[in-house]
Amino acid sequence: MSDQNVNTNAEPKSRNGLLIGDVMRYIARWADLQRDERIGNPEISDGLRLLADRLKPHKYRPVSELDGLQLGPKVQHPRKAKKTLAELPEDLGALPCDTINAILNDEKYLKSQIVELGACRFGIPRSKLNRLPRQQAIASVRAALDHERSLAAIAEQAKRAGERRSA
Repeated sequence: MSDQNVNTNAEPKSRNGLLIGDVMRYIARWADLQRDERIGNPEISDGLRLLADRLKPHKYRPVSELDGLQLGPKVQHPRKAKKTLAELPEDLGALPCDTINAILNDEKYLKSQIVELGACRFGIPRSKLNRLPRQQAIASVRAALDHERSLAAIAEQAKRAGERRSA
């Protein structure tokens, strides 16, 4: 037996060294590491897996040819898409509950606008809302809105009970 190992599964090596397939395998392994949401980022994992899949047809080409590759049409990331922003009404302190609920359900409002609404209308500290992710800030303002509605219902019942006693 000779000292040379013959690997029949080996891919052809580029004279320039690194092949796109080598980079593709590295990206695929990186995607596997990112899959676990406790230590990685599943969204990054999905993006890396997509990139590795797009590189597969070119795996035997040298890395130096990456510049000229067509990997498919460019797709704009949904987060990068321009939003048409909505403007908050003037007097935030006097907004009716239905209007506040509509604002909280509308994706066109920025987190900073939600923070402004929560601070002006409900007295929630801006620093607290700014620390929270957008959805949690919305949930916090919504909780304050629900609390206000409960207090209004209790006040209405107390008013009715007082009127019944005085009549």
